[in-house]
Amino acid sequence: MRASAAVLLILAASGCGSASTPAAPSVPALTGTVTDAAGDALPRPGVAVTPDLIGATIEVSGGNLTLTVTLAPGTLSQTQTLISAALDTDENPGTGSPGIDSAGSDAALIGTDYVINAVAPRNSAQALILRATGNYQFATAGTASVSFPSANQVRVIVPLSLLGNDDGRMKFKVACSQYLTDTTVTGITDFMPDVGLPSGVVR
Repeated sequence: MRASAAVLLILAASGCGSASTPAAPSVPALTGTVTDAAGDALPRPGVAVTPDLIGATIEVSGGNLTLTVTLAPGTLSQTQTLISAALDTDENPGTGSPGIDSAGSDAALIGTDYVINAVAPRNSAQALILRATGNYQFATAGTASVSFPSANQVRVIVPLSLLGNDDGRMKFKVACSQYLTDTTVTGITDFMPDVGLPSGVVR
């Protein structure tokens, strides 16, 4: 590999009396999900257990994007597996950097505006948020904490402020690999959705 809406509630009252302004309706959460078959990960030299993606969900609510990625049982090494989520925040394949899956039909193409890498660095509980600056060129936009809701899940909560204050509507794809050293990783072991398939959509 070359490698979220804030709710402002204002209560106003004027004069004497008991009249009040109705509460503003809450902004609904945005969600998007992608899945992948278990058992289709590509073995890589030097890796005993190959990371194998089976599902991911993005939820945007309260000014944050929450990414939860699930791997097949027994294939996630929490501090050694690298999850990379490519986000096309403007939904324009012609902007950003070419997507992590650049093959297949036009429907499969995304222009990667941001990438969430977790864990990064190796042996940490941190995610690195990258912003595309050109073709396969990225700058660090910030960091976020990583948690593990279960033995097979990785979760990252990213403030939308690190994603250009995006409205949360986006397309996304996920890939995974495994660290070999502190600075090197295997080739991608699994794409989700598979290469050539349309990306996940957050709405």
